[in-house]
Amino acid sequence: MSSSFATIPKTAPFAEEEIDLLNRVVGPANALQRAWLAGFLAGEQAGIELFRTEGDFPANFAAATAVATVTSPYFSGADVGKIFGQAADRTPATILGPASGAIGADLDTDLTRVEADRLGAASAWRTAVQQAKAAAATAAPAQP
Repeated sequence: MSSSFATIPKTAPFAEEEIDLLNRVVGPANALQRAWLAGFLAGEQAGIELFRTEGDFPANFAAATAVATVTSPYFSGADVGKIFGQAADRTPATILGPASGAIGADLDTDLTRVEADRLGAASAWRTAVQQAKAAAATAAPAQP
């Protein structure tokens, strides 16, 4: 899991509009769109292109296979496609569903509360399970 933080200075000329935009982009209503984008970026062609241009190893198996022979002049010609591919083979799969964004955000909040000693681990786990069940029950099915 990861977290992102956005700040808007009090003196920003369009602070209300910026807050509204942030709420629309990262709010729960857009969880399906973010899940779709994550799925697209994990696709074969996007994975190959991102690896070749940005160095981000693809999450898609077919894309990972396609870049297996890529080498890197930066790393003295090392077989980075093969090296990263072997590491990826040992990485467990991440499963995304319609409520993944909401569930991940809730888990992140609960873990942060545990780390800050504001919530015990057992209580945080019970809360996280309840939140995940609620999010899954209200999530719309994924759109094709």
